[in-house]
Amino acid sequence: EAAALLRCTRGDPERPAPAPAPASAPVAVRAGSRRYPGRPLASRVAAEADRDRLAAASRFPGARECEARSFATTRVVYYATPDGLQCYPSSHATLTFRATRDDPGGEPVHVDRTDSGPSLGELLDRLAGYELAWCSRELHAPALPPTVSLPSAVVVGRHVAAQLLWLYAEALSGEAVTQRRSHLDGQLGRQVAAPGVTVVDDPCYPAGPRYQPADDEGVPGDRRVLIDRGRLRAFLGSRAYHGEGFAPGNARQADEVTAPRPGASNLLILPGSG
Repeated sequence: EAAALLRCTRGDPERPAPAPAPASAPVAVRAGSRRYPGRPLASRVAAEADRDRLAAASRFPGARECEARSFATTRVVYYATPDGLQCYPSSHATLTFRATRDDPGGEPVHVDRTDSGPSLGELLDRLAGYELAWCSRELHAPALPPTVSLPSAVVVGRHVAAQLLWLYAEALSGEAVTQRRSHLDGQLGRQVAAPGVTVVDDPCYPAGPRYQPADDEGVPGDRRVLIDRGRLRAFLGSRAYHGEGFAPGNARQADEVTAPRPGASNLLILPGSG
């Protein structure tokens, strides 16, 4: 596992900036794990390159304070069948960026950006490619007067839609439904979205960030339609959480000590007409 945390305070003469970290500051890189001793999970060269790119992102113009956090993990899932043993390596990374400035009234204004994907390098490419420009526009956008009313319908970009869908995925978890923590409990077969909305979870989607032919309990992955033209058809399940509307196959294990929980792999909104 590799983890890096960088923080930079700039641009405010009333707040002295902290002393910069030395160029030779160590990067937290673990060369192996208890489960796979001696197996390298991240190279020091790649980690140092990502550290430099994170440092560059933290130098954000016009911000009093910037913070970039990243976390990357690599794991190997073994899938045993009567025909033999198969090995599926997978990786996942998250990147969180926050910029802060003070408005004319002295109140802090924050802009946050969180993204996830198969590698930290890809997330840094997105950040440098267009997300930093988006953060700059949002950070310096004028505040709306209190009398301005917001529109009743909006069109969001694909990245915003992806983040909203990922938040909605928790309500589709069989664990949340079993524990009565989901507002979709008891809604199976009912209309829960617009007729043009179809949501599927496909762990074998080739272009998805989490390609997993088998889940973390060894159950073969399969495409599952969760919402079909607005109607709730299924939930995300596991061996511990299964019943009407949800079956094993979506177990995700966050680390080596926690039990697998139902979770999405590649959550997709299919093109609709409504």
